[in-house]
Amino acid sequence: MSPALVRLVLAGDRESRRRLVGIAAGMMLGVALVLMLVSAYQAFGARSLRSTWVLTIAGDTTPLSPDVVLDSGHVATATTNDFHGDQVIQVLKVAATPDSTVHIPGAPRIPAAGEYIASPALAERIAATPADELGDRYGTSIGTLDPGVVEGPESKVIVVGTSLSEVVATSSTGGAQVRTEFIGYEYASISYRIVAVVGAFAVLIPVLLLIGIVTDLGAAQRAERFATLRLIGATPGGVARLAALETGIVSGIGSLLGVGLYFACIPLAARLRAGTSSFYPSDLVSSPFVIACCVVVTMVSATAVAWWRTRRAGLGPLGVSRERIENPPSALSLIPLAVGLITLGVGPLVGTQDDLVPRFPLLIGGFLLTMTGILLVGPLFTWWVARISATRVRSAAAVMGLGRVMRHPRNSFRTVAGLVIAMFVITVFAVAMTGTAGARKIKQGTGYLPVSIVVARTADDPAQAMQRLTATAGVTTTVTGSFPAQEEGKRVVLSRPDAEAMGMSQLPEGADHVSVSVGWLTSKQADPQPAEAPTTPETLVLVATDGDQHSIERVRTILAPMATMPVFTLPDLTRMDSMALENQFAGMTIVGIIVAGCISAVSMAVSGIAGVLAGRRVYSLLGLIGMPVATLRRMIAQQTLTPFVTVVALSIGSGTFTAWALVSGVSSRHIDWPSPLYLSVFAGCAVMILLSILATAKAGGRVIGTTTRFE
Repeated sequence: MSPALVRLVLAGDRESRRRLVGIAAGMMLGVALVLMLVSAYQAFGARSLRSTWVLTIAGDTTPLSPDVVLDSGHVATATTNDFHGDQVIQVLKVAATPDSTVHIPGAPRIPAAGEYIASPALAERIAATPADELGDRYGTSIGTLDPGVVEGPESKVIVVGTSLSEVVATSSTGGAQVRTEFIGYEYASISYRIVAVVGAFAVLIPVLLLIGIVTDLGAAQRAERFATLRLIGATPGGVARLAALETGIVSGIGSLLGVGLYFACIPLAARLRAGTSSFYPSDLVSSPFVIACCVVVTMVSATAVAWWRTRRAGLGPLGVSRERIENPPSALSLIPLAVGLITLGVGPLVGTQDDLVPRFPLLIGGFLLTMTGILLVGPLFTWWVARISATRVRSAAAVMGLGRVMRHPRNSFRTVAGLVIAMFVITVFAVAMTGTAGARKIKQGTGYLPVSIVVARTADDPAQAMQRLTATAGVTTTVTGSFPAQEEGKRVVLSRPDAEAMGMSQLPEGADHVSVSVGWLTSKQADPQPAEAPTTPETLVLVATDGDQHSIERVRTILAPMATMPVFTLPDLTRMDSMALENQFAGMTIVGIIVAGCISAVSMAVSGIAGVLAGRRVYSLLGLIGMPVATLRRMIAQQTLTPFVTVVALSIGSGTFTAWALVSGVSSRHIDWPSPLYLSVFAGCAVMILLSILATAKAGGRVIGTTTRFE
């Protein structure tokens, strides 16, 4: 076939060139998003490996006992937290022999007692902060951890050398341990791996749907040109090859541009904060193999689909004077959705909470089948509703619009498929978020611990520290308390004057000592009750300050060396809650909701334009016989609105059930009503569908006028 003829047929006018540019732009956006999603999924595992070696629950560990004797191949460790300002600091306390051969990632050697090695971000913070507010807590620096062994550029991690007795006394996450090596893990459990995989697919499938929509842009006009080729003697195989050539070239250009857009967006995407830090840009760089596979698979898939569709279309030599009517959808399309929902329902019943491996394929498979099933069942439900509604409507626009929906249920549903899937994904994210613990809410007032009070628990008598605290600027009151053995750590005993100094009122009459709930230290009611004078050591220290952050940090620095647990204020506990892995995932779901909403907006805009272009000849002929443009616009609006209204309830219901199955399958928690954020997103989608309908109808009116003059 002549190259000149090929160019004339494929890009012979401005409209054709705009169509090709639109396809390439859609491919570019789709490929860039796919690469970003793949690299982000890989990055989470790599970041977890870098951040979890600090935890004592990772690697080869043995519980530490007070009588243990260390050798060169073993170290004693305890992981705890510290705070400075609004930052949470991960602290790894290490006790080792002088000849220890155990290697700490990114460190020149194991710090001895009184020495520390900090991450780059924390080292900068220590250097820029007065020593009595931070640096004096840890001792002398002997170096900086390699940036490649911490989660991200803002991560605050410190390895502190200390004595064996101090490690034993430290209240540690997972308990104090004896370790032979420091290694991390990609995911804390199979539960988080399931959540990560579901989140990746939840955003990936709308992106793939967008790619499929843009490749079909202007299909009706392309069919007209290919029919012209058949009219002048081209064979069906030749036309199919030409369609494949067009799609292959355009998708190749779009894919390569997508790779460029992906690299251009990495610095911006790397600023997204997850966990303790944002990303290193290198975290989001996929391997050349992954990039090449994405480009090749996109090109080959788009080319093969274009060739197959053109061969299957059966374009004849007499042109395309009549529209092809789609075959009615089959009831068999209900099967994938039904199987997906059943699989999700069965998933939480298989295995146990201690062994989630059997649930992994069921939950992931059920999720994918449900998403696919909604796409497959959408045309069927749209066709059913159109048939039923067509017998009840009276206006010309509604009759004509529903008639076209019945003739083209798949094309009609494709217009809103992206938004329908977005509603499913958003519902899954929003409802699943309600199953997370969330951050505690700080309560203030009578009976609650003030936020300006610093809390610490010590191993030894804090008398010496109390003298220093009394002379510290910003300290107003210092008191001590004890934990009675008979209360098993559930109550704290204070003297009456100390309780009053901490702001308590309505104390029991005549009691020299009161016991309060230990929950008072974590923003719960004090519940004061009369108590006997304590016989246990006073290891609880409460320091009232003027509320200035510098005062709080000075107090924390004095108490930190003798504390067996993090020295905290109530706002610090809220920050620590937000660092929990489940809350980090919940934060990422907000990003997923935004991405899904944006993708659906682009998909709906593109599919709406494609729908107008596909039906413009019919619309123009209706205009030619006298149908008013306003009626035609209402008809186009009816075509767009019907499939969305038909499937939106199914999408939201399936999303809610999926969220329940996922939350129940990976934990023992329950879902609740979604937050107002979900309602605002839902309202945004409603506005989006309205704007899309108005824009599509308006564009249809402009296109119809031009085509009518041609006819």
